Amino acid sequence: MDLGERNGRRAFQPDWHIEEISNADVHKSWYDTQHRSAQGPFYLRWPNTDSQARFAPSSDNICPALRDRLDELYFGHGMQQRVVQEIVWRLYQFKQPDHWFKEGKQSFRKRGIRKNKSGQKTKRWRPGGVLKPKEAAVPFHVVLAQDFVLNPSLDRPIALQRYRKQERILHSLDCYIYSVFDTKSQHGKWTADLLGFVHSSRNPKNWQCLSDQCYGASTLINCKQPQKASVTLEIFFTGIREAALWQDPSMMVKLRRICLELRGIDSRSTQLNTLQRLFNVLEKAFSESFGTGNSLSILVRTLGQVVADDFKPTLRIAFDKTIRTLSSLVGDENAMILHMWSHYFKYWDGQYLAKDTFLLKFDLIWHRTHSSHHSLSEQAITIDYYYAYAAYYLGDVELYSDGMLRQLFHSSTMFLKKQLPLEWKLPTLAFAFSARVVAKIDRKKGRKDLSISTMRYAVETLERGDRECRTRAVMLCQILARWLRQWRMLEDAELESARFTRILGEIN
Repeated sequence: MDLGERNGRRAFQPDWHIEEISNADVHKSWYDTQHRSAQGPFYLRWPNTDSQARFAPSSDNICPALRDRLDELYFGHGMQQRVVQEIVWRLYQFKQPDHWFKEGKQSFRKRGIRKNKSGQKTKRWRPGGVLKPKEAAVPFHVVLAQDFVLNPSLDRPIALQRYRKQERILHSLDCYIYSVFDTKSQHGKWTADLLGFVHSSRNPKNWQCLSDQCYGASTLINCKQPQKASVTLEIFFTGIREAALWQDPSMMVKLRRICLELRGIDSRSTQLNTLQRLFNVLEKAFSESFGTGNSLSILVRTLGQVVADDFKPTLRIAFDKTIRTLSSLVGDENAMILHMWSHYFKYWDGQYLAKDTFLLKFDLIWHRTHSSHHSLSEQAITIDYYYAYAAYYLGDVELYSDGMLRQLFHSSTMFLKKQLPLEWKLPTLAFAFSARVVAKIDRKKGRKDLSISTMRYAVETLERGDRECRTRAVMLCQILARWLRQWRMLEDAELESARFTRILGEIN
């Protein structure tokens, strides 16, 4: 049975019209003035057994301009056939099986295009060794759709020119991810464990903390403290320079959020120009560390050149590309990769997430982690946080996520009691997140006293910490004061507002 029929066409009607249009019709529209209706810049494709018959045009019907672009990507730019196929699918919605590219009438070979043929070409890069994922303990797909793709403008021939930057970004991403997991690399090897990515010889800078600093700067701007926000941003850019000294797959996990936070800061404080500064700092650091032509330098330079209208869709398609490529190398039974999917499906396309499989894989990792680490260890709290985050935003089972969040609040509280001085790290993030959400749940259920006590304890704990901890204390204090005013507890609200002002003043 077709997957769409099994789940019911009605539930997925907004995207179903895509499969009713053949690729021959799509590529014919490059030559006429008809414009196919679209719902936003993205489409999804369903995996199915007859995709060749439903999506594949005959070789005689391919748009000549697209055929020429295939040749340029493969021969002129030296891309692997696998990457060429992915680019033309994601950006131009052209899909054909491998044998079409290798043996068909329009294949590279039949038209005399050889990767080793003399003539103008770019050196083709390949990893020395490709990492193979372990066999999955839960052998089911987390995502019920194929790659997410841009919706190209098909009403004029210039459409093929619009996404040249996205082509470079996808190619650079592919080279970067494969290079850091190259099993024959001379610069140390990246692998994966249950919780994330590990290097054979280095302890990389925590990109989660860098991302949180951007959020902290945004919070300070919302509190009308642009000078304090500027100090936080300077600390952030110093950390970025240090983190960029080595390749780290965690960078791509957080870069999207960093870009969006900085873009939001720029919209409220135009003189800072933080987003372009980020690209300049990263490009310089990557060039100094790995050479001017390395994939990371090309990636951030090109990302900085993407037009404003295409910027967020480009980040989204790059995020999807990152998760899927990492999964192909290390598998998806990895807490970091599942957490990435949590962020993705929190905002988009939740109907395509296989929630039972998703939570089952999380449950497997949780039990394996807790069987080898103490429940109050940083490793255990990390998986507790990732799992509770997914259950709360994606699980749709309130009682299930409620218990996990309260356990996370308890374990992170016990962990932080031993941390002197208190620093902003992932367990601190887990504490702040669980405190806010548990208090929110209690507020919703009418347990006002519990909600207030949880928030006050969180504020009192965080205000004793470093700069980022105090910034989060300010945010929670502001939320609590608003709740108290809604409950008509005006005297308590005034006290929280006074504490808000005091903590804000203590942030240097």
